[in-house]
Amino acid sequence: MSLFLVPEEQLSQWLHFANSVFNRLEDLPVPTIAAVNGYALGGGCECVLATDYRLATPDLRIGLPETKLGIMPGFGGSVRMPRMLGADSALEIIAAGKDVGADQALKIGLVDGVVKAEKLVEGAIAILRQAINGDLDWKAKRQPKLEPLKLSKIEAAMSFTIAKGMSRKRRGNIIRPPSPQ
Repeated sequence: MSLFLVPEEQLSQWLHFANSVFNRLEDLPVPTIAAVNGYALGGGCECVLATDYRLATPDLRIGLPETKLGIMPGFGGSVRMPRMLGADSALEIIAAGKDVGADQALKIGLVDGVVKAEKLVEGAIAILRQAINGDLDWKAKRQPKLEPLKLSKIEAAMSFTIAKGMSRKRRGNIIRPPSPQ
């Protein structure tokens, strides 16, 4: 919580710097993969979202629980996730602050594969080799995260109505302490 005790401008600079780390990971001129063994919540999830491929173990729990604390994910997760999964699935995860398991993450496209823990590193290396050899088009895989979110007018109205309702439900749960001036 000490991070919230700094002046707002300093907090904003820190968030901008931290977000730039994830952007640089996403913009690397080589294919990237996250090999997730267990939990990827909050910033861990946002780091995973910045990679091209995501491989996980069956005990995965992944999500953006920040909204349960009354704050928004600050490292690009709320931008990347809807572009990867579609607005419906992403809003359900983000606005509710919920996490999902391996099977659900695979079903909605949050991860590309699930393997036993002892095969995780080997599997991640195999995926990278396929991408490097051109068997997987990692640039095409990355592209949806870089484009504007595509919503029909109906999807936009429904998505934002749901998000507003979920936000109202949580409003007032946590109050950010004022920064010392």
